[in-house]
Amino acid sequence: MSDDGKNRPLSPLSKADLTTEQAADTLNVSVEYLARLLDEGRIPFREQGGHRLLGREDLLAFKRERDRDRQNALDDLAQSSQDLGGYEELSKGD
Repeated sequence: MSDDGKNRPLSPLSKADLTTEQAADTLNVSVEYLARLLDEGRIPFREQGGHRLLGREDLLAFKRERDRDRQNALDDLAQSSQDLGGYEELSKGD
């Protein structure tokens, strides 16, 4: 790892700030999309020297909530498909 702060491993126990690039990598989104989330107030940040810095815990909390919402949406979609008979073909083959 380099001393310039890049490519640091993420640790949920660390309170360190993340750059927008590190945060975008953590969320697996583009920096532009992350900037939109910040502008919308969906993730707290602070500015220092013209750069936005995100608290690691804030980012991980957002990620947990996003992942939970995605899983709930997938569960609802699977249930709707099952309710409409979308899985009958699999049952008939048994």
